[in-house]
Amino acid sequence: MPKITPRWAAAALLALNLALGPEALAQQAESASRKAARVLAEEGLALFDQKDYAAALERFNQANTLLDVPTVDLFAARCLVELGRLVEASERYLEAINTPLAADAPQPLKDAQSEAQNERARLLPRLAALALTVEGGTEEATILLDGKPIEPSSAEQDRPVDPGTHRVEGKRAGATVTEEVTLAEGEKKTITLKLPMPTPPPPPFKEPESSGSWMRTAGIIGLGAGGAGLALWGITGGIALSQQSTLEENGCSNGRCPAWSKPGSYSGLRVASMVGLYSGLGLAAAGAVLVIAAPRPSKNTNSNARTSTSTSTSTNTKNARSGRAWIEPWIGVAAGGVRGEF
Repeated sequence: MPKITPRWAAAALLALNLALGPEALAQQAESASRKAARVLAEEGLALFDQKDYAAALERFNQANTLLDVPTVDLFAARCLVELGRLVEASERYLEAINTPLAADAPQPLKDAQSEAQNERARLLPRLAALALTVEGGTEEATILLDGKPIEPSSAEQDRPVDPGTHRVEGKRAGATVTEEVTLAEGEKKTITLKLPMPTPPPPPFKEPESSGSWMRTAGIIGLGAGGAGLALWGITGGIALSQQSTLEENGCSNGRCPAWSKPGSYSGLRVASMVGLYSGLGLAAAGAVLVIAAPRPSKNTNSNARTSTSTSTSTNTKNARSGRAWIEPWIGVAAGGVRGEF
């Protein structure tokens, strides 16, 4: 770091004065802000020479708010280097380098930019770098570096930091994890934060199945089984009646037949017919009771059902208008069963 010699200070102040503009110098007049910037720069140079870098930086910052010239940024960057704030110093050197200058700008201003570029190139290898990884990914994680939040998605990238000790804090799912890391100049490290896994998303809402669905299903099965029993009664009963007529023609009466007559399967058909009748009626009755007693679907279910095809919508509307379920037995030639609406 160059020492502030009287010659260098004079050159810096000359550059500051020249930066005030030829028109102002020609008129031998300075605005109040320009006078204040010159006074602050003089104080900053004196404090820098006394190695009071914090106070000198404050003066240079104040001067810079009044007049933006590379010489002021250059000395502010040098103060930051002496204070160990290397990352800020690198940025301040860039401000000095990128300050727009006219083609006929004073030479000391151009020299300040050249020195800022050289000093920054020597500074960059001294910067430390820190990368962070989070177990389970960075989703829902909050990460703080030295008390300042950083974007979790960029945490794994090398981040320039000042040499020294740094505090890293991670938060997720109500837990907080803190790590401290010390880096030397030019050192790179990666630390891992062991945070709890992200909170899993809630399962998609599923409307509970109606308690009446099993009753309705069992009732339909009962009605079907009852219809099959009645069909058995109709078929076997019809065959039995046909055989009874034949047996009566052969002399059978009151369950007794001549020895030469052959009843065949008449008795078995009668038994099967009666079993079909009674079981069919019982199952059909039980099924009808279950269907009628089953709770109706909720309003949400009915609303969802309305999004089905137009045919089913029309049918549901008709049943809804009827307001109740109904059932009735029917008997045909050699057949029987039940029918209804529910």
